[in-house]
Amino acid sequence: MKHLFICVPNNSGSSLVQKLIAHSPNVANLPEEGQHVDGYAGPVPRELGVVHFYSESDVFTNLESYDWLEIRRVWEQYWEADNPKAAIRVEKSPPNVVRIPMLDAEFPGAHFVISWRNPYAMAEGILRNNWQAQVGQAGRHAINMLKSARENIKRYGKRSVVMSYEELTADPQELVDRLTQLLPEIGSLRVDAEREIVVKGLLYTGIRDTNAEQIANLSPLMIRQLNRVFEPHADDLEHFGYKLLGEDAGTGSGFRPAPLASRSRVRSSHPEVNKPMVKGDFDYFHVGDYEAVDELVSLAQGFETEWNEMTYRQDQYGPHIDTRTIPILWVKSPKFEVVHTMTDIELHHGELFADHISALEARMTEHYGPGYFLRLILTRLQPGSQIPGHVDSGSSFAVSHRVHLAIITDPAVTFNVNGVEKVMYPGELWEINNFRHHEVNNSSQIDRIHLIGDWYNPDEGPLDKSMAQRLASRAESNAVGGS
Repeated sequence: MKHLFICVPNNSGSSLVQKLIAHSPNVANLPEEGQHVDGYAGPVPRELGVVHFYSESDVFTNLESYDWLEIRRVWEQYWEADNPKAAIRVEKSPPNVVRIPMLDAEFPGAHFVISWRNPYAMAEGILRNNWQAQVGQAGRHAINMLKSARENIKRYGKRSVVMSYEELTADPQELVDRLTQLLPEIGSLRVDAEREIVVKGLLYTGIRDTNAEQIANLSPLMIRQLNRVFEPHADDLEHFGYKLLGEDAGTGSGFRPAPLASRSRVRSSHPEVNKPMVKGDFDYFHVGDYEAVDELVSLAQGFETEWNEMTYRQDQYGPHIDTRTIPILWVKSPKFEVVHTMTDIELHHGELFADHISALEARMTEHYGPGYFLRLILTRLQPGSQIPGHVDSGSSFAVSHRVHLAIITDPAVTFNVNGVEKVMYPGELWEINNFRHHEVNNSSQIDRIHLIGDWYNPDEGPLDKSMAQRLASRAESNAVGGS
């Protein structure tokens, strides 16, 4: 009995590799990825919150994290049930990339499929499928996968089929032929490269390389952010024939749609409430990126005395005592709760921000539907200070999307929503769930400056104060103003 482990990173063709050989009569397969079958006794990325970033967690390379005796027993049962006469038993889980030494120890003489992919395309796949992911995080994982592939080829290449994603999609029959040479027991297989194939629930007609369109889907800002991660590892890129890309390689907007499950519905006897509710089951939502952030940096740095002209937020809400605010779109009355229509809102510094407001309104409409900003403010958080934990309770917060655009910041500035910590990088647009406990810590030596907007789509709920307050009743009783 021989074992074949598919050691291909996530978002890089691992499902395709498995499907190409699954229909061999001499192969036994598991009903799903080995890490997901019932009884599996090891770490699972999904359960640890690192579904696309397992390379950044030491738990997957720690032998003590696994009960290999039990894992082998469970897998053997499934293999036996699938095809008791099979000469080769196959398992596929993306974390195999970082745990080949364990697989080699537990299944002596095992064989492997080792593959890798263009790191820009891989990062795009992660960002498109994981709406809470950060660009830098996706880039680091993509580089880690290249480094792991390089090491795995050095140690196990003689017992493996070694093939890039690009080679695989260009000639899938070549993969099967190489596997047959390595493991003749697989038997003769012919690949129909034009046949329909289902991968991760999506139907594809024909096997093809999607790198170009995925890279183009990245925004120029995303390319710039990925390059900051990739530049120190240029040797690894060059080793596999890749190179750093210019920002013009990305022509996308950075817009990333949320999965449908990210929004929930509130049921009520009131007909106006039975519309999509703004607040759903999420902590952060990456709306996309804003390419003109450098212009906003210059504008923010040009203000001096303006930071001290409006003191309403820090005076009214204790947690904001270390913040300073410059209104861009602000209600005519100082109280948030009196906003009913666009006529209640006035523009400040319009000659400086008009183009940016139009661009952001277009982005918000694209994502959330037609509406308007209830407020749009520049906020500055002093170095070495924090906005203590709180939950927002203003009535308008119940029916609007609180979106942060990071302008000037530092890796030592962290958001924490519902216990989940995140660093927001310049140009990134993030919606936070301000109905959940959240705080901000600026441990850096610089002022953190964000542009914060509350986007309101009338179709998502009434702005009437009494109704909105009932919708907002889920917020904690000790809630204070937004961050």
